[in-house]
This record gives sequence, C-alpha cells and structure tokens, in this order.
Amino acid sequence: MRGGLEWVRSSYGVPARRGGRVEYTGKGKSQMGTITGASGSHILIRLDEVGFPQPFHPTWSLRYLDATPVTVAKSEVPSIRGRSGAVIIDDLESASPPQEGEV
Repeated sequence: MRGGLEWVRSSYGVPARRGGRVEYTGKGKSQMGTITGASGSHILIRLDEVGFPQPFHPTWSLRYLDATPVTVAKSEVPSIRGRSGAVIIDDLESASPPQEGEV
C-alpha cells in the first residue's frame, strides 16, 4: 500500500515533511500553509486561512519553502524509451531541455 510522507518524498522527489511550510498557488491566489501529514499519495496541508488539513497533490501548485531539495539516486530513475527505442530519460542529472535544432 502506498502512502505516508516518506513514500511521497521518494515517489515524487519533493521535500515534504511534517511541519514544513508551503505556498499553494492554485485557485488564482497565493496561500501559505503547513504540512500536517499524508493520506495515500497526497499530502495534508493546513492552509493558514482555513484552519484544518486538506489533501493536495505533492507537485501541483505547491512551493516548498523551508526544505532541503531532495536528490533522487540514478538507480531509482528508470530509463524511459520512445517507440524508436531511443532513450528519452536515462537519469535526472543528464536530463535537460533540447537545444535549438534538437528534437
């Protein structure tokens, strides 16, 4: 079964920790909040203006404010191949946007 903050951190590569501060920018305005836990693949955040925890997707419209960036080990990132068999992403360190003329 998936879930918990440790699972969220390792699966999504985000620095979600209980008590961590975030900025939520969905619904057209910026709101500050505190991470209170996890529920399945979502993190629970108590927005300052709301007062009770709500589930949020870990990568959608969130900025983690007081956390150390998470590094994902190369061995944890699978190779992704296109239909032609070309490697699209082999590891996070070498992944970069295409340069002009590349596609």
